[in-house]
Amino acid sequence: EGGVVAEGVGGAEGEGSAPLGEGAPLPVGGLAEAVAVGANEGDGATLPVGEGVLGGEGDACALPEGEAVKERTTLFKNMVNTLNHQYVVHLIWQAHLEGREHGIQALSHKIHTELAPLWEAQQVIDAWYIDWADKLTEAQADETVDFTLIGGNKGSMRRGDIALHVITHCSYHRGWVADLFFQVPKHPPSMDIPVYHREMRG
Repeated sequence: EGGVVAEGVGGAEGEGSAPLGEGAPLPVGGLAEAVAVGANEGDGATLPVGEGVLGGEGDACALPEGEAVKERTTLFKNMVNTLNHQYVVHLIWQAHLEGREHGIQALSHKIHTELAPLWEAQQVIDAWYIDWADKLTEAQADETVDFTLIGGNKGSMRRGDIALHVITHCSYHRGWVADLFFQVPKHPPSMDIPVYHREMRG
């Protein structure tokens, strides 16, 4: 069919997933850093807390109480549900990488509906991906992983490509939440990688 299916993109119930074509193997060099940047950017850029990594705004980026769960015009209805979807996709692909079942029946499955427990859980899965990427060898990155998507479609991807998908999926939904900040209205923290590096050096 010209490509495999990337889980985590498309409809809330696993339908309408987008094709991801086969490309050149993703090099391992810098992969752990990319995963770390994605994780840390996600913490600072989407979670409305005053201790984010990115941006110099600090507590100015904290949202008023209730805004993160306020219903808005977006697929997952609010900010926390959108971030929960991102967390769910992290769990799904972790299971695929480990060759086990994940038991999740829908991409809209709600594990955490409150920000505080979601924040804690996201940090745990972020740490897992950072550790996994840090230990990944070139040979392992080129290994093919077979998996079954929620809709029942079969797929195969290299481990390195799965990591790339997880990173880009995070960036995609961080953009959704950043846009929702403007509906508060509130200016979101910066999500630019150069800003991340500047803040880390500072």
